[in-house]
Amino acid sequence: MKYILFTFLFAFSFIVNAQNFVGESLQSTATERNNARLIVEDNSGKLHVVYYNNGIYYSSSETNGSTWSTPILVDEIGRNPSLVVDSNNVLHLVYKNGGISAVEIVYRSYSNSVWSATEVVSHDDISTVSRPALAIDTDNNLHCVWQRAGFSSTPNSEIWYSKRTPNDGWQEAANISNSYGASEYPTLTIDLSNNVHVFWKDSGEEIENDKMVLYRKFTVGVGWDSNYTNLSNTTGNGSSATMDPCAVTDIHGNIHLVWKDSQTGTREIYYKKCTNGTWDNNFTNISNSAVASSYPSISTDNKGNLYVFWSEKIGGAYFETVYKKFDKNLDNWSSLTNISNTASADSNHPNTPTKVKSNISVIWTEGEASPYSVLYFGQMLPPVYSVSGIVQGDDNPGVGIFGAFVQLEGNHSYEVTSLTDGNFLFPAVLDNDTYTLTITKPGYQSYVSEVIIDGENVDLGTITLNELKSLPYDLQISFDELPHGQAAFTWNHPNGEGTSGKESKSLIGFNVYLDDITPGNQLATTGVTPTYYLFDNLVEGNHIAGVSGLYSSGETDIVTIPFNVNLVGVPYVNNKIHVYPNPFTSNLTIEMKGVGGIANFEIFNIMGQGVFRGNFVEKTNVQTISFIPGIYFLKLWNGERVELIKIIKKE
Repeated sequence: MKYILFTFLFAFSFIVNAQNFVGESLQSTATERNNARLIVEDNSGKLHVVYYNNGIYYSSSETNGSTWSTPILVDEIGRNPSLVVDSNNVLHLVYKNGGISAVEIVYRSYSNSVWSATEVVSHDDISTVSRPALAIDTDNNLHCVWQRAGFSSTPNSEIWYSKRTPNDGWQEAANISNSYGASEYPTLTIDLSNNVHVFWKDSGEEIENDKMVLYRKFTVGVGWDSNYTNLSNTTGNGSSATMDPCAVTDIHGNIHLVWKDSQTGTREIYYKKCTNGTWDNNFTNISNSAVASSYPSISTDNKGNLYVFWSEKIGGAYFETVYKKFDKNLDNWSSLTNISNTASADSNHPNTPTKVKSNISVIWTEGEASPYSVLYFGQMLPPVYSVSGIVQGDDNPGVGIFGAFVQLEGNHSYEVTSLTDGNFLFPAVLDNDTYTLTITKPGYQSYVSEVIIDGENVDLGTITLNELKSLPYDLQISFDELPHGQAAFTWNHPNGEGTSGKESKSLIGFNVYLDDITPGNQLATTGVTPTYYLFDNLVEGNHIAGVSGLYSSGETDIVTIPFNVNLVGVPYVNNKIHVYPNPFTSNLTIEMKGVGGIANFEIFNIMGQGVFRGNFVEKTNVQTISFIPGIYFLKLWNGERVELIKIIKKE
C-alpha cells in the first residue's frame, strides 16, 4: 500500500502532490466508473471524491489532495456513483439504488455538509438498471444516461437519458440507443452550447457484430440525431474488445473521445476529436504499446490541453496507472508517465475530473487483496488569471466591435475573437509574464500594447480602435480648356475614384483647401465622387491646393500640391482636343487627335453629378437635347492623361 511519497516543484511548470491515501474498500472495483466521474474540483479548489465499498462513500480535500477527510457513507445499498459540481459549488450525485439487481436510478445533492433526500431519476418495474453517468450544463441543468437491461422481445440492454432542471425536476426518460445489439457503458459530455453528446459500447443491429463506440447528439432547439453514428469503425476485434468510452469538451467547444480497442490484437487506448461538429476521419492510438491498456479517463484544462489516464500492464504482471498529456500549443502527445509505479500490486480503474482547474487529478484502486486502497495523485498547475476587455471603434463610440481578433503573445500564445458586444476574455493566462496584446479588425488600425500578469486578473477596460483613414493621392492641377482664372483640381482615393491598394472603412467625403491649409478652414466640402473641384477667380501667382479625407470619426491629414497661375500664359484651347460647338444646344462634338487608342469621357453638371459617359477613338458626337441649360464639365482621359473642360448648354 502506498501513501505520501514525495513533493517537489518544477520551475514554472507544476507542483507534484504525489500519491495520497483517500480511503479503503473491500472491492477491487472501488473506482471502476471510467465512463462517469467520481472526482470533481469545485470553484474554490476543493476536491470531492465518491467511491464504492459495499455502498457509496464520500471524501473531500481542501489541501490540493495531500490530506483527505474521513470517508462518510452516503448510501449503504448504492452502487455505480457519478458526481458533478455546479457553479454554486453544490455537488450532484446519481447512482443505482438497491444493489446488483437495482431497478432505480436515484439522485441526491450535497450542500453545506448535508446530503439531500433521495430523488428518483428512473424507476423500472421490469428491468434492472445500472452504470448511470451524469453531466451538467452552463445553466446548472443535469443530464443523466444509464444502462437498462433488456427483456422479452428486446433481450439486449439499451441506453436511456433524462434531464433535470432546477425548477421542473427530472423529465420523462427516453431510449436513445434503440439498437438490437447490447448497448452498454454509456458516457456523455455537454458542449459550450449545451448540446448533449452521448457515447456507448454496442454491436448495432446485429448481435454477432464486432463491438463499436456508437454516438448520438441532442441539439438544443432541434432534438436528437435521427440515428446513432459509429465512431470507432473497427472490425475483427471480438465481442468485448471495443469498450470503455470517455469524453470531454474543451474550452473551445471541441469534443474529445477516448476508448479501449483491440483491433491490433492488443488492448490499446484510442482517441478521436470533433471540431465544429465534424469528427476526425481517423483515430489515434495514444497508448501504442505491446501490453494491455484499459479504462481510459480524459480531462481538459483551461488552456485546451488534454490529460488521458489509463491502466497499463507494465512488466507483464501488474497494471500501473499511467497518463499522457496532449499539449495544445505543441500539438503533440507527451511520453508516457507512470504515476503508480508499483511492481507488486495492480493499480487499476483510474478516474479523473472533467475539468482541470488548479489540479491535474486522478484516483484509482490499488492492491492485491481486500482491503484495497483508493489513492489520489495530483499535479498543481501554475496559477492562471483572466484578461478581459471591450473593443470599440472611434467611428461609433459606445458600441462594441464584433469579430475583432485579439492575441496575447509571450512565453505562451493565446487568441480569441470579440463577441457581439465587443467583449473578449482570456480565461486562463499564465502568471508572471509580460505579454504583447494585439487587436486587429478590417477597417481599423491595429492596436498594440503591453499586458503584465502579476498575481491578479486583468481588466483592460474599453479599448478604442482608430478607424482606418486613407489619404487622397495622385493630386493634379489642370488649366486645359478653362477660362483664365480657373483651375481643375483632381485626386484619387480608395473609396472614391481610382485605387491605391489601401483599405478604408467608411468615407463621407472630402475637404478642399486653397492656400490656407489649416484644418477647419476648408474652401469646400464635397461628396465621395467625383474626386475633383473647380477653382475659380484665381489671382496670378503661386498657390497651394489641399484635400483631406472626411470620415465619421474625423478628418485625415491634408495632402497638398503647389501650382502657379499665369493669367496671360494659360492656354484656353488644347490644340489636340476640340470640343464644339461651345456653347452647344442639341449636340456636342468631341475630337481627341494624335494621342492614339481609346479615349474615355464623362460629362458632369455643376453639382458634380454625372449626366453622360462613353468612349471613342478620335471623334464622337453626343446628343445633348435633354441637357438642362447651364454650365457642365467634360472630363477626358486616355491612359494616365486627364483633361477637364468647361462647356455650356445655352437656352
